[in-house]
Amino acid sequence: MVKSAQAFISGFTNNHTSLINLNPGRGKQKGGSEFIDSLQELQSTQLSEKYRKPIIARFNAEAPSFNFTAGDITGMFELCGHESVIRGSSPFCSLALFNSDEWLGFEYANDLIYFHNTGYCRGLSPVLGFRWVNASVTTLKDESLCQELYVSFTHREVPPTVIAALGVNNNSAYTGANNVSETMSENGINYNRA
Repeated sequence: MVKSAQAFISGFTNNHTSLINLNPGRGKQKGGSEFIDSLQELQSTQLSEKYRKPIIARFNAEAPSFNFTAGDITGMFELCGHESVIRGSSPFCSLALFNSDEWLGFEYANDLIYFHNTGYCRGLSPVLGFRWVNASVTTLKDESLCQELYVSFTHREVPPTVIAALGVNNNSAYTGANNVSETMSENGINYNRA
């Protein structure tokens, strides 16, 4: 993350980094131990197996000597995004490889991961997110910082906590029981949320 920030600043200023008023550490937050990968996997396993199972069967039928696994399928979905960023496109994005329902299954399974790990389903998320909201508000209110542009860098796990702290996209009040867990079914895709 630090190297990404440094590369952005260097590119943004055309290597004239002295033009930037750096204030490292504002809003700095440690959160590594709060995010547990095994919890993520546990929460999305049921749906992941459901959407990946027919894909694995189809791929193994087409290339029986390879023995595709669930990890291979997830990796191919993820390669679509990575290669598209790096190369501008990717054969892994082809709807001939994965149809739109399979893409929706992958997307929703990942939504479940974030929902349970860093979103509304985890009570710690708004607490962690509030620290970022508070740091941002403090920075913006600081009149000694006369800037037109503020740029922050963070890990991908942090934005969902900020969203939870702000109450954005929390539609749990519409479940009838105000139960946030009912908005993200683990048995199948909730098309109202997908």
